[in-house]
Amino acid sequence: MSRTGSEHMSDDVSYRSIWTTLKEVPFTQAWVDVDGVSTRYVEAGPRDAPAVVMVHGTASSWETFCANIGPLSQHFRVVAYDVLGSGFTDKPDRPYEIFDYSDHLGGLMTALGIERASLVGVSLGAWISARFALAQPDRVEKMIWLSAAGLSQGEEADWALAQKIQQQRSDAAAAPTWDAITAVIRELVFDEKNVLPDIVAVRQAVYATPEMKQGMKNIFGFTASRELVAKNQLSVDEGRAITTPTLLVAAPDTKDAFLHITHRLAEILPNNTVVDIKESAHWPHFEQPDEFNELALNFLH
Repeated sequence: MSRTGSEHMSDDVSYRSIWTTLKEVPFTQAWVDVDGVSTRYVEAGPRDAPAVVMVHGTASSWETFCANIGPLSQHFRVVAYDVLGSGFTDKPDRPYEIFDYSDHLGGLMTALGIERASLVGVSLGAWISARFALAQPDRVEKMIWLSAAGLSQGEEADWALAQKIQQQRSDAAAAPTWDAITAVIRELVFDEKNVLPDIVAVRQAVYATPEMKQGMKNIFGFTASRELVAKNQLSVDEGRAITTPTLLVAAPDTKDAFLHITHRLAEILPNNTVVDIKESAHWPHFEQPDEFNELALNFLH
């Protein structure tokens, strides 16, 4: 059945993709050497403005921040990057711990001439941000954590959650079909409409690279044993030592371990604010970008 031009235009107006969020945003994508690791990143906003560095979650890529880069870059120098071993960043063949991810973040900032930045971290990205704030507190202005991970819920709960996520991502990397990648993204969003085809396509392209099967094992290096999980988790005392102003973003309509961790962090971090973004799951910044961007700008200012 053919469509008229007006029908086609009506459908297209509501179409959402990575590019529709970035089509009017001046930004640069490039790779930079970070201690021997070629690291993919995008940058937008004035170079002399305060910096905001965005850190994505497990085995993801910078595209998760596509709807946030434009609004934040009107006020800040925004950098979003593919973390060590993920996206189209190099994948050194060795297991990574959270400390390695933190070191890579610091190396990226140094390579880009960023002395100090605010950090926006999603899930693993929040965990990385926490470790970085503990290691180099003078380099962190403020932090925003979404679906925060890394605070111990107890040895068995920590181990079970790590194994569940590792199994799902490893299966997808072993056979990166469209359906398998779609299932991964579906787990991250509250509403199925937010499983965008080009988000699936980017993730599929990454998982289909020859080095990704082994790379996925390295990404989860910190989950190789119960001892490593425990070593990398944040203790309550470490949480109390993070004095950086932190905005905790909760997704109250998704009752999962990450919501529980967020509420526990709210009781522990000495300088935090908690906000709810409803009708969202693991990616509130992606599903409800207008609400998140407003909250983030108010907090960062």
